[in-house]
Amino acid sequence: IYFIGRYASRAVRMAVRRLTRLDATDQLLGEKLVGIAVWMACILIGADIIGIDLTAFAVFSGAFGLANAASSWPSV
Repeated sequence: IYFIGRYASRAVRMAVRRLTRLDATDQLLGEKLVGIAVWMACILIGADIIGIDLTAFAVFSGAFGLANAASSWPSV
């Protein structure tokens, strides 16, 4: 999975660099955003292959999201 992620990240980086209508800042932003998406997909696929139940991520992210929403709730 690691090598697939590296290859996919490199391929996307080269594809974004070939887009001539984007300036350097937009190209860098595109490289970073797509690179993060590729690595997140690799992490999720790797976790699924190992056998980690992906619903555990949903439960923990939901719990942290609710805690953040409750802590930022304005008190009257």
